Amino acid sequence: YSHLSRPTRLAGVVLGFALLAAAVGVRGVLRFHAPKNEGPNILVIGVDSLRSDMLKISRGGGALTPNMNELVQSGRTYSYCIPPLADTAGPLMTLFTGRTPLTHGIRHSFSPGQDLSLGPTSLPALLKRRGYTTRVLTDFAGDFFSHLTKEFDQVQSADFHAVRQRRLQVLLRQVHVLPYLSGIWGRRFFPSLRNSLGLSDPSLLAEEAVPALRALRAREKFFFMVYFSALHDPYAAHSLDLYRDMGEYDGPCKYAMPLSRKRRSSLSPMDRVRARRLYEANVRAVDDAVGRILSALKRNRLADNTLVVLWSNHGEHLFEMGLGQGHGKHLKGMDVLAAPLVINEPRQRSAPKWVTEPVRTQDIAPTLLSLVGIPVPEDMEGFPLHQRDFSLPADEFFAAYSETGLWPSTDDGPGIPAERIPYPEVEEILEFDETEGRFRIGSRWEDHVLLAKHRMVQLGGERLVYIPTRQGVVYEYFNSGVDPAGIRNLAETADGAIRVKELKEVLFRALSREPGWRPQNGYWIPEAFWREE
Repeated sequence: YSHLSRPTRLAGVVLGFALLAAAVGVRGVLRFHAPKNEGPNILVIGVDSLRSDMLKISRGGGALTPNMNELVQSGRTYSYCIPPLADTAGPLMTLFTGRTPLTHGIRHSFSPGQDLSLGPTSLPALLKRRGYTTRVLTDFAGDFFSHLTKEFDQVQSADFHAVRQRRLQVLLRQVHVLPYLSGIWGRRFFPSLRNSLGLSDPSLLAEEAVPALRALRAREKFFFMVYFSALHDPYAAHSLDLYRDMGEYDGPCKYAMPLSRKRRSSLSPMDRVRARRLYEANVRAVDDAVGRILSALKRNRLADNTLVVLWSNHGEHLFEMGLGQGHGKHLKGMDVLAAPLVINEPRQRSAPKWVTEPVRTQDIAPTLLSLVGIPVPEDMEGFPLHQRDFSLPADEFFAAYSETGLWPSTDDGPGIPAERIPYPEVEEILEFDETEGRFRIGSRWEDHVLLAKHRMVQLGGERLVYIPTRQGVVYEYFNSGVDPAGIRNLAETADGAIRVKELKEVLFRALSREPGWRPQNGYWIPEAFWREE
C-alpha cells in the first residue's frame, strides 16, 4: 500500500467510503421496504409441569417468580386451568385444536405419528391463513412438535426418532467433549442434544428465543411458542449456583430425583424435601429465562402489540398429603389439576385479576382467536374466557373433563392408585414402529389402556371421579367448598350421594363425544369389548 502514489491512495479511501455509504444506503432501503410488524402478535410461554401455587411463593425475601409475576400483575390469571390429561401431547393437542382428547384422540405420549395432525380449523392453521408467521422453539418435552413441521413455518424441537436417539447416546458417552457441546452452538451442530432432559437448560432456550424475536420483528405478525422442559421429572437443576443455594445435603436427590422406582419408593422425608427444593430451583431458573424473553420483547418494541400467554400443561405432585409424586396417576388433589394460565393483552380490556373458578385448556384457542379478531370455528369445544361471566354459577356448558395418563408400573408405587384395572409394565406393552422409527402402544393394548383410565368431570368446585376396577366402577366425589385440598371423598355422605348421581349424568354426556364407546354395566367401554345384553 505504501508504494502507491498519494492520489491513488486517496482514491482508494474515497472508494472505500463510497462503498460503505452505498452499503448503508442499501440496508436502509431494504429496511424501509421490509414488512413492518403491525401485530397483534401472540407469544405463548409454555412451562411443562408448572404449579399455580409457585406464582405466589416467596423465597429469600422475594418472590420465587418475579418475572412471571410481572405478567400476573398486568394480566388476567386463571389459577385453575384444568388439563384434559396430565401429559404433554394431549394438552398440547387440546391447546391448538380447542378440543378434548375424547374428540382429537391423543390420549398418551405413544400415539402413532399419523394421528398428530392439527387439522384446518386449528389455531396455527387459522393464524397462518390470516398472514401470521408461526414458529415453535422447545427442547426435551417438545417431541410432539417434531410431527408438526408442516403445521408451523419453523419448528425447533426434540425428535425422539430412533436415529436421533442413537446419536444422542453416542454424544452422551463423549464425557470429555460433552461440556463443550452442551451450549447453544452444540445444539446447532448436533440437534439430537435437544432430546436430552439433562441438557434442557432454560437459559439456552432463552438464548435461542431472543434472536428469534429479533427476526420476527420483521414479520407483519407472528405466533411464537417457547416451551420449557426444565421442571419435568426428575427435576435436575442446571446451574451450580442453584445447588449452592440449596444448602448441605448428600442423599439420593442431591442433583436430581433417582430414576429407579425402587429407590424412589424408599425416599426419606429429607429426600422428599430436597426433591421439592430441586423443583423450586428450576422454577426460579425458568423465571429468569422468561425475564430475558420479556426484556427482548420490549427491546424489540414488540411489547405494545404482542399478546403474551403463560401456560402449563399440568401441575405436579411433590409428596404432599399422601398424593405421591409426579402427574397423571390419579385425579385427587389440586396440585396437578390446577395449572396456571395467564393472558396479558397489550391493550388490556379488563383490570388485572386472579380468577380461581376452574377453566379448561380447550378454552385457550377460542380465547386467542377472539382476541385477535378471528372467528372461532364451530368444532372447537372451548369458550372465549374474556366473554365468560364468572359471577354466574358454572353450568354444564363449562364442565371440565380430565383423565389419567399411563401408569408406568404394575406395583402400587407413590401416587399409583390401588383401585384400578391393571395392565403390564409400559415397557411390555410398547412395540417399535419401524416405519415411524418410534415406540407406540401395541394395538392389542390400546383399548385396554383407555378402558382402565380414571375419568373426571369438574363443575365449579365439585369433582366427580370415575374409577373402573375389575369388581365394578367406583365413584369419588370432592367439593372444594367443604374440602379445599380436594382429597376427602364425600361420595358416602348423604349430600354427596345425591350429587354423585347427578354428576354421573353430566360425566356420561361428556363421554358421549368419544366415538366408538358406550356405557355397559356401569363401565364406559370400546366397541371391541361390547357384549350383547
